[in-house]
Amino acid sequence: MGRKGFMLLLCCLLLIPLTGCWNTKELDELSIASMIAIDKTNENTYEITAQIINPAQNVEEERTDRAPVATHRVTGASVFEGLRRLTTDIPRKLYLAHIRVIVISEKIAEEDFAEVLDFLFRDHQVRTDFFVVISRDQQAKEILKVLTRVDEIPAEKVFSSITFSEENWAPTKGMQIDDIVEQLVLDGDNPVVTGIRVVGDKEIGGSREHVETIETQAVLKLQNLAAFRGETLAGWMTEDQSKGYNYIRGNVQSTLGVIPCKDGRLTFEVIRSESNIEAKVINGKPQIDVIISTEGNIAEVTCAIDLSNPQTIEKIEKEIADGIKTISMDSIARAQTDFRSDIFGFGEHIRRADPAYWKSVKNDWNTHFEDITVNVNVDFSIHHTGTLTESFINEKKK
Repeated sequence: MGRKGFMLLLCCLLLIPLTGCWNTKELDELSIASMIAIDKTNENTYEITAQIINPAQNVEEERTDRAPVATHRVTGASVFEGLRRLTTDIPRKLYLAHIRVIVISEKIAEEDFAEVLDFLFRDHQVRTDFFVVISRDQQAKEILKVLTRVDEIPAEKVFSSITFSEENWAPTKGMQIDDIVEQLVLDGDNPVVTGIRVVGDKEIGGSREHVETIETQAVLKLQNLAAFRGETLAGWMTEDQSKGYNYIRGNVQSTLGVIPCKDGRLTFEVIRSESNIEAKVINGKPQIDVIISTEGNIAEVTCAIDLSNPQTIEKIEKEIADGIKTISMDSIARAQTDFRSDIFGFGEHIRRADPAYWKSVKNDWNTHFEDITVNVNVDFSIHHTGTLTESFINEKKK
């Protein structure tokens, strides 16, 4: 490039910030959606509820007595039509790039989950870093009615709860739309999605007084994992089964558990967990071996037990490992018997281990999954027992 060409290019680059982008929108021209709920009506149309941020409530100098968000609801033959129809309710263009959570009703999850995902995945304005959740035993719009305390924007509360629960508790899984679509298109995998529901008084939960009192009257609570068979909701796992699922898939970052001991209980904290899934086909029959390696600390002891004794530690480690194995096997049994869906991705491991066998079963893999043999082996290692070798409660009783 010649000197004149270089100078011309430099001038163009310098002028760009002055002219701005031709399709940019000023903030006062937009209605920023933070959470969207999608329900199905009896007329087989979609009911779209959008939670719109009130900009004045998020600027200290401009705060008013208005709620930090407002909801708007319309119906449409498709999700896209419903969102466009929202322009009849709001005076500004709906901006979807800052959505944190999409709530989909249980009815849609049972009937046309993929149709809704198609729009969310296809639309260029919608980013893919939001969480998808399923409203359990309630319409999705109910979730958007509750004001939250710590986070003024309810969508931020739900987003943070999913993230925190996934990192510290384990019966949930933050699923973004990329994750769900990826598992839907694979022949040897099926997705799970975290559930959510309103617990408490829904009417009070939607009032301004709710966040101005000490006692919580209504709360948005995460409700374990929903398992899918292809594009259809197959059922809900229990809390322990949800944990077992995450142990198998290597999703557990930290969690805790309780085991009984003489005249009390022992609480342990998992600080590290890894899972290795091995697949093989023997005489035309697939077999899965799941090896779970975990490490943790003793967090609480309320019984007479000597933690300085190596044999005692080994016994505790085995008991904890057996407990993790039990909930993992229970999760597998539920998936094989009730859901009839490979939510663990075992099929993908078999595909890699024996492509020829996989080619013969992939079109009907969920049916074959019901009968495969799965072995689970768990190893638990205690890292720290704390500063006490025996509970001070029992020392006091002596």
